[in-house]
Amino acid sequence: MIITLPKIGPVRFDDNISTEELNKQVGLLAQKYDFKIPKRDVGIGTLLKEGFMRGMGETGIALGDTLPAMGALAFGFDEYENLQLAEADASRQPLQASTLRSSSHTLKLKARMRAHSLLLKL
Repeated sequence: MIITLPKIGPVRFDDNISTEELNKQVGLLAQKYDFKIPKRDVGIGTLLKEGFMRGMGETGIALGDTLPAMGALAFGFDEYENLQLAEADASRQPLQASTLRSSSHTLKLKARMRAHSLLLKL
């Protein structure tokens, strides 16, 4: 991801970086180049609306893509599972564009699903 910072301009960060690590790196750059980190000036209503809309989006992804992927995994339809997880990632990208969340959620979920699948086969 690329973030435009004061006094520096566009700075590229790893797409899989955690929010804590991103904040730490931006803080170090702010100290080094002597600038203040810009804060969003929004009210509580805007924050609640954004949180609600993101939650609705994530729920739609869970019900429309992740749950069918889990069902496909349980029945051995690996190709369909991969397709559904790819659709979940594509659907999640616009939601993540407005926040600084890690994009490794689906990879972690897929790893958990694979581990569960291996336990079912035993």
